Amino acid sequence: MKRNCFKKTNLKRYIALILVFALMFQTDIKYTNANESQETQVHTAYKVRDMYNMAIPIRFDGEDEYLNEKVTETNDITNIELIDNTYNKSEYSVREYYRAVSNQTLNLRTVYLSENDNKFTSIKLAHTRGYYSPKTDENPEGYTTDKEYRRLELLRDWSNKVQEAVDNGAKLKNMAGEEIGFDKLDSDNDGYIDAITVLFTPTDAKYASSWDGGTIPLWAYHTINNRITIKTAKGTLTSNRYNQAPIQNDPVSIYKEAGSDIYFVNNKTLIHEMGHIFGLLDLYTASGKSEPVCFMSAMAKALSPVVQFMTSREREAVGWLDADNITPLQRQVNIHFRRQRIKDRMGRWHIHWNFLIIINYIWSIAMWMIEK
Repeated sequence: MKRNCFKKTNLKRYIALILVFALMFQTDIKYTNANESQETQVHTAYKVRDMYNMAIPIRFDGEDEYLNEKVTETNDITNIELIDNTYNKSEYSVREYYRAVSNQTLNLRTVYLSENDNKFTSIKLAHTRGYYSPKTDENPEGYTTDKEYRRLELLRDWSNKVQEAVDNGAKLKNMAGEEIGFDKLDSDNDGYIDAITVLFTPTDAKYASSWDGGTIPLWAYHTINNRITIKTAKGTLTSNRYNQAPIQNDPVSIYKEAGSDIYFVNNKTLIHEMGHIFGLLDLYTASGKSEPVCFMSAMAKALSPVVQFMTSREREAVGWLDADNITPLQRQVNIHFRRQRIKDRMGRWHIHWNFLIIINYIWSIAMWMIEK
């Protein structure tokens, strides 16, 4: 069911609308094409942090290996190449997003755990996908009321299989096939693995489940898991923060960069969940819906296919902005918005207007003022 981000009383809506126009007229709003805009000067003296995200592709019992299968809609690149484009290579990748939102201080590289030296492999779990899905006539082995138990069982399932794989010699590799030492997974030297991402292919319709405000085993989410230990040159590392997310490799979720042959998938969920790795919270109301912040941040209702920035307050909280990076406005200024264009797999242009995001910001502020 589609949620209405601005479900308010009529009186509040009218007052908010008046405030929106009042705030807009205080600012001279223009836009520029992204190709015409100048490079933004970066004011930072921070040291760049090289951080590795350990991606663990999994497959459920009864499912075939999929990482090396070719994806027809992408000129036959493989699933693992499509994943790597989305995380590392594309200009719209998770890596480039966090490079920008961190004020150029974070170099986030995603590497892959594989049990095979010559090709990429996923970790096979002990149970089927249906076991971790709701029980239906088509899926008799699913859960009824014990979904939290099944979620914890899924965590134990992949944790045990990953620990077994590591103990048996599984290696970390980048897309070029180069081995990456496990010690690289602890960039801040606190004894914990910085980031783990569990990936799996989209769930078939008969296993699908909708969000109901509770915990769903196959839903994208983030939490803590200390069940995995890895011996490295730095000493023993323990798993900590991890997120799991489906790989949206279905045709409608695949996009192509304009002017290049780089394909990537819808990454709004991947970017949102990665934000939790850095301690950022969901910008939702107590009801579990994204009201009233809505599109204010990727940690609220993330846009697609070009994900909006996080708020300055969030970036400040993580340490990516401080007083040296923010210059208070002393007078009225012109605000220029960038228009970003992107092609989907059918060659259609998508226009991402930051103007609409700002209007959403102003609306959110207006609603907040009313509620106060």
